Amino acid sequence: MNRTRIRRLFWTLAVLLPLQYALVGLVQLGGGREPWPLLVMPGFKATWHEGMPLLSQRVTFAIHRPDGTIQRLPADTVLAVLPYSHHRAMLEHFFRPASLSGTPETERIRHADARRWLWDRIQALTGSAPVQVNIVWEALRIDPKTGALQTQPLDTLTLQRP
Repeated sequence: MNRTRIRRLFWTLAVLLPLQYALVGLVQLGGGREPWPLLVMPGFKATWHEGMPLLSQRVTFAIHRPDGTIQRLPADTVLAVLPYSHHRAMLEHFFRPASLSGTPETERIRHADARRWLWDRIQALTGSAPVQVNIVWEALRIDPKTGALQTQPLDTLTLQRP
């Protein structure tokens, strides 16, 4: 392509892009639906509306120790050796009960090598090897008006000593 063609292409696109956005604005002003992705890709707008409760899930590791006590550790503590950005994916793909995901593939922590890793990690954190580990999944609901936190148990994945 020679320089003249490149300049023409640049100026054509420089004119068409604002026209495209103007057309999208006119469509929306006229009460039409957003023409995604025909003309432009959508913006990622917030999905939370004022007054709606905030919903999330919490995972806690309940460690049954040889002396009969139970120590609870948050998932972030157990997975602290991994980058924080990987925690949710690890929980969903390795520690999630099949009853919540619909597939036993998410119970990869049951595999011998994975369970050994978990036992070693918990022993490093608590100072003793656990007898049993319950991975407890809970639904969290926060009312933004009152700040009240409601928890509801979802399911528990139980692992015995390997």
